[in-house]
Amino acid sequence: LERALKFIKEDVIKVDDILASMATGKFAIKLPKKLNKVTGKMSSGCYKFSFANWHDETEAYMMSISSRNEE
Repeated sequence: LERALKFIKEDVIKVDDILASMATGKFAIKLPKKLNKVTGKMSSGCYKFSFANWHDETEAYMMSISSRNEE
């Protein structure tokens, strides 16, 4: 959820576009494309949830919740 809100804040995901797609019955989130420096091609892969893209943030979150005191 945090990543989705971050994408909305940074204008990566356009809420109006998502709502419009829902109105037509075809829910779709279109991610912008950026140049992949390795392949030289345009790709939206940098926004996808993957180990390479989100490992550090996910690991930090897991450590944070595992160190909480149970009350």
